[in-house]
Amino acid sequence: MPTMSARSPLWIPMGLFCLPPLLMLLLTPLLSDKLAHHLLQTKERALLDYQ
Repeated sequence: MPTMSARSPLWIPMGLFCLPPLLMLLLTPLLSDKLAHHLLQTKERALLDYQ
């Protein structure tokens, strides 16, 4: 199939282009959870320092 081999170089940049958004979608819940935890800790520290 010559058409598929001619198109295959296109799939590589397309795959590389689509991979980061997919990774971001997968990692966002984990990152947001850690970020929320970190923000909560800093808020608690700020409150303790204020008191």
